[in-house]
This record gives sequence, C-alpha cells and structure tokens, in this order.
Amino acid sequence: MDTWISCHHNFVRREQPGDEWLYVHRKGAVSARADEPGIVPGSMGAPSYHTCGRGEARGLCSSAHGAGRQLSRGEARRQIRAGDVVAQMDGVWFDHRAADALRDEAPAAYKDIGAVMRAQRELTRVVRRLRPLLNFKGA
Repeated sequence: MDTWISCHHNFVRREQPGDEWLYVHRKGAVSARADEPGIVPGSMGAPSYHTCGRGEARGLCSSAHGAGRQLSRGEARRQIRAGDVVAQMDGVWFDHRAADALRDEAPAAYKDIGAVMRAQRELTRVVRRLRPLLNFKGA
C-alpha cells in the first residue's frame, strides 16, 4: 500500500491552499498538495508521469491532469488516418484492427506532454517518467 497512488480529477473538496478556506473544484486537474503523489497521464502513445505536488498556493495546490487535447474529437477524425495512428503508436502494443476507431484518441490529437510538464514545474515535481508498453481501449 505504500506505493498506492490515488489520483482522480473532476471533484470538489474544501481546502485551505493559502490564508482562506475555499471549495476547490478540479475539472481536468489533480491535487498537488505538498509532497502529495500524483499521476499526470500522456496520450495513449506518450509517456505518463508519476509526480509529487509542490503545494503551490497560487495554483490552488493543483496541477494538470494530462496533456489536454490539441484537436477536438471531430477534427482529429477528419485529420488523422488509421495509418497515422499505427505510425504514432510505434513501440506500443495495441490492436491494429481498431486503428480507425482510435483516430480521435491518436497521440497527435493531444498536446505535447513534455511541454505541459515543463510549464507546470512550479506546481509539481516529476518523480519518474512512465513509458507506455500496451494500450487497451474497451468498448
């Protein structure tokens, strides 16, 4: 249990990130209180990060929950082909028969997770970088 990380997003909690008590609603964000472990996921083909919060009150003791979309789902389906998904997932096992259905989740549909992590270095510290090996999308 000492390695367990519980890291959810889209919730409200009463907290005191600075001098006053607030109801902090994190939607697409995770708690990053001082020394709090967290996970910031990349896309299905990009690294994810095990993090440790810095407790930055100016950021409401929060950090991004992930890279965030670069393309809307519809735009990704229009711009990205099944062959692009296969190429972008090089080195990550997935069911290639599902490539067409995964176009809106392709790595190119998301922002660069490395840039996101650099942009929030005052909010959270990287403990380790996790490389994806397998991706499974349920129906």
